[in-house]
Amino acid sequence: MNIIRTRAGLSGNALFSSANMQGYASVLDVVLDERRLELAFETHRVFDLFRNNRNVFP
Repeated sequence: MNIIRTRAGLSGNALFSSANMQGYASVLDVVLDERRLELAFETHRVFDLFRNNRNVFP
């Protein structure tokens, strides 16, 4: 995930570490949220949520 964030020009506190997950419970949550941002308006979100056994409506 940090490779993608570094490519976007982020550094320092914007990057994730095992000590600082920035409010996320797991790495999967980080990846799904980043994917949500990258693929906004492309209708992939529902399939990601179903595939990972997540609620569609939180």
